[in-house]
Amino acid sequence: MDRPLLVKRASGLLSKWVGEAEQNIAALLRQAEQEGDVLVLDEADGLLADRRDASQNWEVTQVNEVLIQMEAFDGIFICTTNLLERHDPASLRRFAFKVRFDYLEPDQSRLLFEETWRLTSKAHNRR
Repeated sequence: MDRPLLVKRASGLLSKWVGEAEQNIAALLRQAEQEGDVLVLDEADGLLADRRDASQNWEVTQVNEVLIQMEAFDGIFICTTNLLERHDPASLRRFAFKVRFDYLEPDQSRLLFEETWRLTSKAHNRR
């Protein structure tokens, strides 16, 4: 896939001003779609928290805005999180794929190191 990668941290979209986070969210997805970028939202749980746990109205409107923008987005949108269980159920339904990466087992770590070393050595020897 030969497309630019646009990586943003969810916390970078938040604002202390009412409505500004929602504007930032809409602008980010619009930018990614217009430029054909693959959008990666790191620590997405900051914007996709379960609305049932919200104590403030603005928390609900932020999640609502992300959900609306996700529905309309015509592109590739990847979210990362360590707290999947805290995501709003409606957000989880909007993802075609959910991939979990666990820690490597010792033998997997060894194989990864060996393969990385082999590829790095091969590239270095071509110089």
